[in-house]
Amino acid sequence: MAEKKKKSRRAYLDSFKKKSDGTYVYEGIYYVFAGVNLRRDVILLCILGAAMLAAVIAAGCVSAPGTGTSFYVLLPYAANLVAVISVCWGIGRLAAGGDSLREYVYHATVRQIPGRAVFAAL
Repeated sequence: MAEKKKKSRRAYLDSFKKKSDGTYVYEGIYYVFAGVNLRRDVILLCILGAAMLAAVIAAGCVSAPGTGTSFYVLLPYAANLVAVISVCWGIGRLAAGGDSLREYVYHATVRQIPGRAVFAAL
């Protein structure tokens, strides 16, 4: 019975092969957008992500009495800000990926954005 290899943190590096001239080329799986207009959808996603980030930053600029010194107000806000930045990071990485995404980029963006967005909404 063959043993299964544990998937390490940098397992995606196995998809890169060294050519004879010393450069590396990606030989892994690519994912391609199956929709009608990729550019329009990515632009819409970037606009919505920027609006979400702007709303969270604007909420932090409101100075209501007691919010600046209360840890029970600042900690949830800080967690929400980190979650929104995480969503925006994933959107940016998805937008930078182009028409075809490498497998490790797909797993780090498309598969994780919904979970990150739910965490930001909570």
